[in-house]
Amino acid sequence: MATFNLSVEPKPFRNDALIISEKDTRWGFGGTLLKAFQRRGFRAVLVGAGHELGRKEIEESMVVIPVFSKDLVSSPDQLEKLATVVDENRTCHLFLPFLYKLELKDVRYLMGGKLFEKFNEVLTKVTDLTGFRFGDGVTYEYQCVEKIVQVSAKHVASTIGVIPRVTEVMLLLSPESDNGVNVVGVVGPGKETITRKVYEVIAPSFPAHCFLPDVGEKIREHGPEYLQNMLGPYMLGNSQEGVPFIRHEKVLAVLDCIDSLDSLKAALGLTPRFAPGSQVFIIAPDITLLENNGIEKVYEVKGLDKTSAYQVLCLEAFSSMNMSFKYMDIISRAETCADGNPCALKAIGSSFSGKTIAECEIALDEYKRIHYSELIESMIGENNWIPSFGDISEEYTEYDMPDVELASDDGSGMGNFLGSSTLLSQANMQDVEAA
Repeated sequence: MATFNLSVEPKPFRNDALIISEKDTRWGFGGTLLKAFQRRGFRAVLVGAGHELGRKEIEESMVVIPVFSKDLVSSPDQLEKLATVVDENRTCHLFLPFLYKLELKDVRYLMGGKLFEKFNEVLTKVTDLTGFRFGDGVTYEYQCVEKIVQVSAKHVASTIGVIPRVTEVMLLLSPESDNGVNVVGVVGPGKETITRKVYEVIAPSFPAHCFLPDVGEKIREHGPEYLQNMLGPYMLGNSQEGVPFIRHEKVLAVLDCIDSLDSLKAALGLTPRFAPGSQVFIIAPDITLLENNGIEKVYEVKGLDKTSAYQVLCLEAFSSMNMSFKYMDIISRAETCADGNPCALKAIGSSFSGKTIAECEIALDEYKRIHYSELIESMIGENNWIPSFGDISEEYTEYDMPDVELASDDGSGMGNFLGSSTLLSQANMQDVEAA
């Protein structure tokens, strides 16, 4: 009996951004935001003002921006539907709620306690980033628009090339097989990002599941028993009941950074403890480590093609799908330097943000100098081999959008983003200073 359905695999997106804006903001802030996206080459749509919000719009949109104005929060039917659809569509989406000229007490009053709590619960589950707030006398609207576009651009950049690879990895799974535990190895640039997306798609179908980070390092620190000891807490939150439970239930386990024979043996030693039909992903930096030790299903993530690489660089550097002709040469050299590695592309693109061409030249030279020297030194010391620049791994900088750009005021006037646990938490809600 299958534990999950491959039909839930992520679908390609038709829209980069979906703006949900009711009539009190549709012809003002909502329209300005729409124009800002479109001017930068994004596929953006604006719905609201009586539009019957359907599941399809959210499913086909990479970034969903509900503008919480008085009209929207006063529409219980629209909010109820939005909460339900958001809760059912999480993979590869960024949900970025925006409170427009509303105080927390107004939102709670207009939405009503029950609906307010439902939204709080839904948006806590789907995102660690809980949104923006704008009010008169706090900052300029154009600054809010600019920041939203920047955040959205980073998210779009992080999804480029992901969906086709997620689909390819899922083809290696064996949901109908009860003959044993299905072990899949994943290597190559962006391997953690790809595997994490697969995990997000299929994890809800398993009674127990976990994504264990930095396994190789933890085993070196604590010994091979680390994995067994962590199974219960990570999968069920209960170390006493964890192991007996997983022996009788199909589970999903993702083991990140398996970088040595000792850590691989510890990982493979877990599989007899899992029920037949369980899925185990091993994320490793070296394909030979997996192939030489009996793992037959190995997916090697290839670097991004030139077109996709240019898109990532432009999104990171300019928050745009378009590129000024005068930056063509430096972007071309950056693409060659990164060799299709998504993490290198994001790091270089981010280093170009807001800089002149001359400053971009300096940033690229500095990036090459620092990362080449550090990487070569570590690789020669540990493995006695010299890598190409394309071998740079995720360990240097993943540049996940919520963790980097949203931490604090960067001088743009947008200030702090709302806190990471609840959408409308009084403790986390902060007004921003005008620039």
